[in-house]
Amino acid sequence: MRSTIIGSGIFSLAIAKCLQEKGIDLLIWTHDASEKEREKWQGFSLTTDFKEAISFSDHLFFLVASDFMESIFHKCIGLDLQEKTIYIGSKGLLPDVPYYYSTYLNEHFLVKNIASFAGPNLAQDMILGSPTSITFSFLKNISLEEVEQFFPSRIYISVDQNIKETELASVLKNIYAIGSGILWEGRESKSTMISYLSQSFKELKTLIPNPSMDILGDFFLTGIMLESRNFTYGRLLKRKENTEEYLSTHTVEGVKMIPIIKKMISNNLPILHTLIDIVEKTKEPSSLEKFIFDSKYHE
Repeated sequence: MRSTIIGSGIFSLAIAKCLQEKGIDLLIWTHDASEKEREKWQGFSLTTDFKEAISFSDHLFFLVASDFMESIFHKCIGLDLQEKTIYIGSKGLLPDVPYYYSTYLNEHFLVKNIASFAGPNLAQDMILGSPTSITFSFLKNISLEEVEQFFPSRIYISVDQNIKETELASVLKNIYAIGSGILWEGRESKSTMISYLSQSFKELKTLIPNPSMDILGDFFLTGIMLESRNFTYGRLLKRKENTEEYLSTHTVEGVKMIPIIKKMISNNLPILHTLIDIVEKTKEPSSLEKFIFDSKYHE
């Protein structure tokens, strides 16, 4: 069996190693043909030819940063995707309607099937061979066995969620993780952080009324990742350091998605809106703790 991976970041490498372990014949598309890139991907076949990458397999994993998804979709124009199943692991949304990657693909291309997938998992753990899980949500029905053939038995696979809910949860978890960093900085209290995440997940459930246990796990894993860019950005906000300099050298998905989320969501989500105000510098970072834990909020 063959598969193509579009993108060459750390999560691409994690998925590639899992597929390689199952004996899948892989081709990796990258825009970077440097010697350093080829050294990182030693043992894998690389190409910078997008058309070649798409034609190589009927199973395509799209794993690029959200900044580049629009350009990837543009590259797909004119290519035959009718027999392709596209698995989207990128955590983001398009800047305008229809917002969701899956909806855009379905409306603009003839594709056999579309999936969105998420954790709970960490790329580095997967690379090291740690047991973990992946949640897949498909636009059209597909059997669990069809997905399991790509992954070794140490990867627990579930197929049970609405695809838009999976995409939305993958975006919102990154924004809420900024709040974890804010509350951690200067206190380093796990109890405070988990209490905050518990209340935030209750809020998330107003948008996703029946989230799976996998979405729950992914939400909390992202929220406690001390080394993540979203978490680190929250800490910088609390310290009132130069966040613009950090953004110039790091992709912070939670920050990038805020302008889109503001257009999409009109629900009463006070924690989310407080975070947005903090990121946009209209509220102080200290206001998050006061808002979450002030007894007046709970009256």
